[in-house]
Amino acid sequence: MTPPEEQGQILGIAGSCSALARIAGPTWAGVSFIKFGISAPFLSGTLVMIVALTLSLRVTKSTSESKTERVA
Repeated sequence: MTPPEEQGQILGIAGSCSALARIAGPTWAGVSFIKFGISAPFLSGTLVMIVALTLSLRVTKSTSESKTERVA
């Protein structure tokens, strides 16, 4: 999906997001567990995953539509 000239940039962004998630995820899970109870980390993780899924589906759809417009 990504053009070869942009692959390095995308991999860098993905690596940065992964590192941020490894720092922020456990921190948020601990804080939410202490403040809101045992199910809070799981519920907040579910919400984050739903948002991520929605965004990825939207980006994938717009990307495939733009490729169709270029071909047509």
